[in-house]
Amino acid sequence: MKKYFIALSILIFFVAKIFATAQVSDKLIYNGDTIFFLVEPLEKCFEDSIIYRNKLFEEQTEKWYSTACWRGYVAEWKIEDSTLYLTAIYQCHKNSIKADLKNLFGEKCVNGRVKAEWVSGNLFADYGKTLHYIHMGYQSIREFEIEFKIENGKILSTKKYENKVQKSIYTQNQKNLMEFISKNIQWESLPLDKLPVKVFVNIYRKENGKIECEVIRKSEYEEFNKEAIRVLKSLPEWDSLYRRGKYLKNSWTIPVSFVKK
Repeated sequence: MKKYFIALSILIFFVAKIFATAQVSDKLIYNGDTIFFLVEPLEKCFEDSIIYRNKLFEEQTEKWYSTACWRGYVAEWKIEDSTLYLTAIYQCHKNSIKADLKNLFGEKCVNGRVKAEWVSGNLFADYGKTLHYIHMGYQSIREFEIEFKIENGKILSTKKYENKVQKSIYTQNQKNLMEFISKNIQWESLPLDKLPVKVFVNIYRKENGKIECEVIRKSEYEEFNKEAIRVLKSLPEWDSLYRRGKYLKNSWTIPVSFVKK
């Protein structure tokens, strides 16, 4: 008797600013602790032409790039007297290479720091243990987040979130998902002479815990489309991500390949 198996991988999609990989965060000193920005406050400064990127590390001769630090620098910030200050800018891979804030900002740099007057809006920073790693931008989820409401560098209000209610069963362990699908496929109901067949299924968990699935790229054989949906909807539970006081409506695209072993 011939044997068959399922090959699959998981692609995670979020509606957010897209980066090729997880990014190194700017550091923020807040109430004496170091936390990590989930945004890049200095980028708005570049847009407003206050300083220019090519002036950051004028004495640097060696060019260095990393997919984990597309912007080419890591900034350090501090909140003091309800005001956000820029305190340092380092080259991504060498803390010894430091930008001259006085040269960049002129008289705006006082006592080695610059008031971040160009920063307005709601900015998020996080800290604590990583609960769910996502290899994209600043999408990984840590235990705690703080939302800062800022206007022209002044902190108007803060709000703390606790991201503890969540499960990560399958997206962090694809082997578990592959084993579940392999054990539950009803091969006798499929036209095996049509193999190989690939089906792309979108799956997500609703707030009530119900699993929803839909085929987003069908095979030409409806039997395989229906079987992929049936098996995934039979999962006892699906990963839940809980962030900033609510469950995320995130989705996973699963390419399921039915092939002969």
